[in-house]
Amino acid sequence: CVEAGAKPFHYWMTPPREGFAKLQAQALGEAARLAGRPLTIARRIVSAHSGGGLALRNAVVSGQFETDRLEFLDCNYGDWGMVIARWAAGQAGARPTIQTWNTPGPTRVHDAEILAAFPEIVVVNESPVGHFQIPGRLLGAVLLD
Repeated sequence: CVEAGAKPFHYWMTPPREGFAKLQAQALGEAARLAGRPLTIARRIVSAHSGGGLALRNAVVSGQFETDRLEFLDCNYGDWGMVIARWAAGQAGARPTIQTWNTPGPTRVHDAEILAAFPEIVVVNESPVGHFQIPGRLLGAVLLD
């Protein structure tokens, strides 16, 4: 993906080396360890910032992705967001929603494209802060609504 830099990072979150299912199991195990008891997932919200959008795309393509809601934190480069939005729109039952925050440039353009294609599941926002400040300011914003 030219927009994300010259070096292709096609391998992020691609099984068998890495995988979303493995990451989820590890995270749930660590959360249970810290809580001192077993936990169950009631609602799954997945966020990605910048190149993390590629990890989400690869998880979708590998068939391992599960979520109830998504946060795109200035991470919609190339076809990444469209692949994820198509997957979300095609889910049976309650489809995952996508909340985006973007800065001027390609992510803003691609967010507008997925909004036009899937207005029933996508909400687009312009970030009030620059790209590198987004995680500290907006990570978890969907928890507030």
